[in-house]
Amino acid sequence: MGVTIDSKIKVKVNTAVFNKMMTAPGKALMATAQAVETDLVQSNTLPMGDTEMLEQSTHSGSAGEDHSFIATDVPYARRLYFHPEYHFRKDKHGEAGGRWYDPYISGSKKNFATEALTKLLRRFSK
Repeated sequence: MGVTIDSKIKVKVNTAVFNKMMTAPGKALMATAQAVETDLVQSNTLPMGDTEMLEQSTHSGSAGEDHSFIATDVPYARRLYFHPEYHFRKDKHGEAGGRWYDPYISGSKKNFATEALTKLLRRFSK
């Protein structure tokens, strides 16, 4: 009653392209974190102290293939970030203040990371 079809299918995989497609997301994610970090530093929103600048202590990194981060690793960063009511020096960074990641979370730059990731993923996939 049933119909039997015999077929032989041969698949050739271009391993160079396949490997590039497999590594592109990780590279794009790391580059996106670096792009956000660069934009953050260039926006002059990080407070600048007398002895150590937060921008020198802010860095991006990778925590595995599918996790990247941006961290500010000085002890006083948390206090400054969560207390925007402090009076920040604005002589060196005119836009200095607390909560410097807010524009990337819900403000004017909330699409920055998504757009950067899209562009970088396309670039690393070619």
